[in-house]
Amino acid sequence: MQLLHSDGSSSQDEEYIEFYYYYFIKDLFCVLFLILFFLKIVFLQPEYLSHYDNYNMADPKVTPSHLVPE
Repeated sequence: MQLLHSDGSSSQDEEYIEFYYYYFIKDLFCVLFLILFFLKIVFLQPEYLSHYDNYNMADPKVTPSHLVPE
């Protein structure tokens, strides 16, 4: 099992943090949190990042005000 500090390091402390368990679980928790956050936006609030003009009814007789001829 690999340790974060190896013999002969500059630290004289006897506290070693095992790389695999601590950092792997910490990173796994962060990745799962981000995945759940994006799944919430995609499936529960898909209109959250949408523009409000997308909810206007289309009218073929009226040109939207932001479209102007060159």
